[in-house]
Amino acid sequence: MGKTRALLLLCAAVALCHCRSVTVSRGPLLRVEGQPLSIRCDVSEYEGPKEQDFEWTVTRGTETIKVISTFDDRFTDRSLQDRIQSGDISLSRLADNTVELRIQEARVSDSATYHCSTPSTDSVISGNYNADVQLQVVPNSLIVAPDAPNPVVREGGSIRLLCNVSHNFMEEFTCLLPGQSRRAHLC
Repeated sequence: MGKTRALLLLCAAVALCHCRSVTVSRGPLLRVEGQPLSIRCDVSEYEGPKEQDFEWTVTRGTETIKVISTFDDRFTDRSLQDRIQSGDISLSRLADNTVELRIQEARVSDSATYHCSTPSTDSVISGNYNADVQLQVVPNSLIVAPDAPNPVVREGGSIRLLCNVSHNFMEEFTCLLPGQSRRAHLC
């Protein structure tokens, strides 16, 4: 009976425990160059002030670059300051516990792992304080070619406009096949 009671108390304590949880958009994310993109970051189960702060960094290989912060105006790496100042990269607060990193025109060079982190406001450190997502920006290979209509249309007559759309998108993905230790390449 004593072990059962101890187990019930432990389960009750865990259920009452608040563990900070930071989440980002589910990935990996694949975007087209020149298009806008946004990556959402939420924090839940936290203590402290209602409005939480956020920092975004990116990692390419072994290099980590500071992108933008909700509380430190000097956080941004020098290499991104022009894009931040022009509004190409911005941070929008959607709620007290949610922000969205926005890029107006994605660049192939934006391909990286994006990290969202929140500083601790909790009395006890518990849970996760950051989350990351992989972003890949691919070149825009979309081609739109108009199909020219008849050059002469009678007044009041109808005209039908057509266009052909094609793209050249071939990307290699690596995945682990179930029950196998080798990788397969898919196009």
